[in-house]
Amino acid sequence: MTDVRRISVEIAAAVIKRAVEEGLATEKDIPTHDAEELREWIGVQMWDAEYRPLRRVEARTASKEARGEAGSKGRRGVVV
Repeated sequence: MTDVRRISVEIAAAVIKRAVEEGLATEKDIPTHDAEELREWIGVQMWDAEYRPLRRVEARTASKEARGEAGSKGRRGVVV
């Protein structure tokens, strides 16, 4: 798990390189002549998870969302 991002970049680079070679790449301005530049470009495109800090709350004062009782969007009035 410690190398997942680095490995993901290598896989993405190989896939992108092949897509460009086969004329299937639709993204504009993909750096295709320099492998390191391509890896940097991929790194910029990657999603970075940002987690809010957790804080402990008492069940009796917690919101529906904190208790997992908020339901789901799109199903009016139904708690899932």
